[in-house]
Amino acid sequence: MLAVAKVIYKERFLVEGFTKLVKRKEVFVKEHFDLVVDEISEGRTSQQTIWVNADNVELVSKLDNLSKYEEIYIIVNIDFFEGRPNQIVCLDIMTDEADKKNINNILNNYRYNRMDWLV
Repeated sequence: MLAVAKVIYKERFLVEGFTKLVKRKEVFVKEHFDLVVDEISEGRTSQQTIWVNADNVELVSKLDNLSKYEEIYIIVNIDFFEGRPNQIVCLDIMTDEADKKNINNILNNYRYNRMDWLV
């Protein structure tokens, strides 16, 4: 599911690739960045960690230009597993309110379901 969320950028850090056990199978998790943000929803703020593909050079470059505690909008893809959000992947960021409204209009036109915590 695609969504747009209003967040406050805190930091990002590189996570080296590693192997983990999932349902008795070894799964390789590729190198990526963890994007740490404060999500703003219904007047409350909660810290979230969001996956950023290390291969997404353009997005990583945009993140390099952010200041700590800068308010941004992120476009995310939410993968579900057994009916619950499993992984949230940041696809792009926006710092302009007009861009965010345009994206929301596009998503609404295609009737993507949006969760309450998403802007």
